[in-house]
Amino acid sequence: MSLEEIRQEAEAFLEELVEEEYKNRAGLKTKAGLSVIYEKYPRLASQSLFFELEGMAREGQGEEGKGIGFLKEFIAQNTLDSEVREITDRIFTWEATQLLEGEGRALSFRSAEVEIKNQGLRPMREAIEEARCQALREINPLLADYWKRVHEGALRLGFGNYTRMCQEHSGVKLFPLRDMVDGLLKGTQDVYGDLLRWFLKRELGVKLDQAQRHDLVYLFRAKGYDRVFLPTALVNGAERCLKRMRLDPEAGGRLSWDLEPRETKAARAFAASIRVPERIILVVRPGGGYDDYLAFFHELGHGLHYGYTDPDLPLEFRRLGDPSVAEVHAFTLEGLVRERGWLRYFLDFPDSKDFLRLAYLHKLYLVRRYAAKLHYELILHDGGSLEEKRGVYREVLTRATMAEYPEELYLYDVDPYFYTGRYLRAWLFEAQLKRYLYEHFDEEWFRNDRTGPFLKGLWRDGQRYTLEELASNLGLEELSIDPLIQEIGQYLG
Repeated sequence: MSLEEIRQEAEAFLEELVEEEYKNRAGLKTKAGLSVIYEKYPRLASQSLFFELEGMAREGQGEEGKGIGFLKEFIAQNTLDSEVREITDRIFTWEATQLLEGEGRALSFRSAEVEIKNQGLRPMREAIEEARCQALREINPLLADYWKRVHEGALRLGFGNYTRMCQEHSGVKLFPLRDMVDGLLKGTQDVYGDLLRWFLKRELGVKLDQAQRHDLVYLFRAKGYDRVFLPTALVNGAERCLKRMRLDPEAGGRLSWDLEPRETKAARAFAASIRVPERIILVVRPGGGYDDYLAFFHELGHGLHYGYTDPDLPLEFRRLGDPSVAEVHAFTLEGLVRERGWLRYFLDFPDSKDFLRLAYLHKLYLVRRYAAKLHYELILHDGGSLEEKRGVYREVLTRATMAEYPEELYLYDVDPYFYTGRYLRAWLFEAQLKRYLYEHFDEEWFRNDRTGPFLKGLWRDGQRYTLEELASNLGLEELSIDPLIQEIGQYLG
C-alpha cells in the first residue's frame, strides 16, 4: 500500500470505529459492534503492513519520517486491538447492560460511580462499591484474557514485551517518567496527607486511616459547592469566557455537545473525534456540580483542539501523533475551573479560597493516583501471572492516595498503551504552559482577547508536534515536576 492509500483507508476506518464507540459509550447503543468494522479493514491490522511501514520509517526523513512513525504506531496498536476485537465488544456490551443488585434496587454498572459521587451516606456508598466489585470479579477473567492476547501480540510484532513496544513507538521514556513522578509522590506526601486528613474529618467525619476509595470519590465531588456550580450556568459560563477570548464555542459548527443523563451512558466523559476537524461530539454524563464543570471543560479543550485543527494536515498529524499534546489542551481548559479570577467573573464566586484548597487537593490526588498507576502498569506488563498483580495494585494505589483501593479494579483500571504516561506528561507540561499564559496574556488570560488567537494557533497544528517539540517552539524548559508542585503548593500551603 502507498502512504496515501494507508491514510485514506485509516481515515475511513477511524470514522466508523469512533462512531461505533461513541454510540455505545454514550448509551445510544448497548451492543457493541466493533468486530464488524475491524473485519471490514483487515489490511490495517496486518503484520505485513506494520513491517512495511517499519522499512519506510528507516528511510523517511524530516516531517515525512515523523509522520510515518505515527502511522507505524497506529498500525501496531490496531493490529493488537484487532486481535482482541471480539473481547472488546463483549466488555463494552457488558458495561452497557450489566445491572448491580443491592439495597433493594437495580443499578446499572455505568451508573455506579455517579451514584457513589452523590451518595452522602457512607454505608450506601460501601454497598454500591461492593456491588461494583462483585461485578468486576465476574468480568476480570475476560479482562485477563484481553491482556494476555495483547501481550502475545506485541511479541509477534517482534518486540521483547508490550512495554518495549509502547516505549519505542511513543518515544515516551516510561521508566525515567516513573522515577520523575515518584519524586512528586515523595515531595507532596506530607501536605497531601495533612490536608486530606483535615478535609475527610470536616466533610465526611472519616479518619484518614479508615478512608476508602469511595470516600475520596464523594469528597472530591464537592457537593457543598453545588450552589456555585449550577447546571444552568455551565454552558453559559463556557460560552461567555470563550467569546471573551475571541473563540467560537462550537468551532464553526464542527463541535457539538451531548449532555443527556442516560442510564447506560459511561460515567467517564470523552470527546468523540469522529471526523477531524469536521465532526466532534463532547460526551459528558452529568453527575452534579463541580465534577460536571471539570469534565465539561476538559472535553471542551479536546473538542476545540480537534475542531480547530487544520483540515489540510495529513491524517498522521490531524488524528495521530502524541496524545500528550491533546491532553495538554484539555487540561488547560479544565484548569479554568480552578482559576480564582474565572470563578469570580464567570460564576460570581468571589470568596473561593476554601474551595480552591479542596480543588487543588483534588488535582494533587489525581496526579498522585496516575503516578501510582504508571508504577503499577509497568509491573503489570513486565511478565508473570496477571492474577498475582491484584495485591500489587491495591498496595500501590492505596499508598499513593492514602485510601484503601479495591483489588478487583486491578485489570479494569488500566489505560491501554500506557496512556497513563500521556496524562502525566500533560500535567507537567500544562503547569509550564500556564506560566507562559500568565507571562504573555496576564494572570486573567481567560479574559484577554489575544489569548484565543494564540490558542487557535496551537490547535491548528493538531498533533503535528510532540510535547518536546511544542515546548521548544514556545521557548519552555524540559519537563520537570517543579512547576506543577509549585502551582499546587500556592493553594495548599
